Amino acid sequence: MSADVLMGHDGRGRMSADVLMGCDGLGRMSADALMGCDGRGRMSADALMGYDSRGRMSAEAIMGYDSRGRMSADAFMGYDGRGRMSADVLMGCDGRGRMSADVLMGCDGRGRISADALMGCNGRGRMSAGMLMGYDSRGRMSAGMLMGHNNPAIAPPIALRYAALPTFGLSNKNL
Repeated sequence: MSADVLMGHDGRGRMSADVLMGCDGLGRMSADALMGCDGRGRMSADALMGYDSRGRMSAEAIMGYDSRGRMSADAFMGYDGRGRMSADVLMGCDGRGRMSADVLMGCDGRGRISADALMGCNGRGRMSAGMLMGYDSRGRMSAGMLMGHNNPAIAPPIALRYAALPTFGLSNKNL
């Protein structure tokens, strides 16, 4: 992260209200930046952290401008790739309607840490919050999935280890 970006400095180091308010060069507001979407409308850690397409720190990237500086509220309104209103997009379900907890821990299908997983995107770049509910690939409630583990041999000991931690109103039966 860049202090200049956080403090609202433009590319020349000048304090800029436009940068702080998320306006593009034409003074238009942009919702893509707030949601951390890249030029293709996909959730992107780079966009949230303020990197442009070349990996450089950019105030425009952190504020969520697309390549044309256009405002896009699709992320807020829950539209899918075809522009249709979709409850699945708003509720974070994947294409099959299954929940998955790997997103919470930021793991992809192979168990590797993934920016897309951390941002809650499925393979097609759509938001998927199913992992927060702790369902495995077969739709079963799984403590291992809730803790972010996809290996059945590892999940039970990990689940038992965390069972003693405060659950903020959740009982072990819910896991």
